[in-house]
Amino acid sequence: CGNGIIRQQIEDYYGCIVSGCDLNIAALRRASSGKGDLYFYDINQRYADLKEEFSTALLFDVLEHIKDPVCFLKSAAFHIKPGGRLIIDVPAFQLFYGRYDRMVGHYKRYNISLLNKELRLAGFRIERSTYWGLSMVPLILARKLALCFVSDEQAIKIGFLPDSRLVNHILWL
Repeated sequence: CGNGIIRQQIEDYYGCIVSGCDLNIAALRRASSGKGDLYFYDINQRYADLKEEFSTALLFDVLEHIKDPVCFLKSAAFHIKPGGRLIIDVPAFQLFYGRYDRMVGHYKRYNISLLNKELRLAGFRIERSTYWGLSMVPLILARKLALCFVSDEQAIKIGFLPDSRLVNHILWL
């Protein structure tokens, strides 16, 4: 769950309890206290007391960091109740894979076909797949080009600048 931003947004908006898990203890320490539990936990350990514990699992910007995604998805399935759901968000299109991806620990980017294949291999039934954020394609291409001209240290700082007035304006348009 990283630092818990999405977890907090879901709790606030839907009024539900959201637990989170991560292997980054520093991120978990930064997570705001919510209604759910936080776990410093490797889901591949598959603790018996967490088997089929959750009705929904969210993997937002996670799968691209996993070396063996099918094994990881099988471990995620272990934790989901029968009839439960898995909701995934991953960066799209290997064409956009570049220096920034490597620096932040991405192994790859996805297309719907590849993601669906990995999900099926892990035993999931796909209900719906879609692309979103196509308006960001020019920004991703611009970032990829701009990062060719800066040091690694600068690349990670400017790879994706949050709260940028220009970026926010472009996305709003």
